[in-house]
Amino acid sequence: MARFRGARDLKVENADNDAWGDEPVYFKGKRIGATTSGGFGHRVNSSIAFAIVDSEYAEAGTMLQIKMLGQLRNASVEKRALFDPDNVRVQA
Repeated sequence: MARFRGARDLKVENADNDAWGDEPVYFKGKRIGATTSGGFGHRVNSSIAFAIVDSEYAEAGTMLQIKMLGQLRNASVEKRALFDPDNVRVQA
């Protein structure tokens, strides 16, 4: 049976580099997804990553890890989008 895979914003802790895309995402050592992109969020003053993860790990507040440049970095699943959470910048 196929599992739903949800897209989520992750706030990456203590990262001195950013996700580029395709970095593996883990929960307690089990690979549960991958990043699609990332960068430094100047408004939130933190490295952020966008990832596709198994739905059971997509709940806000879940602590995950991203393997970036060979090192595991802690990341938390965010409740709302870190950029434009109210979609006010969306234009027709």
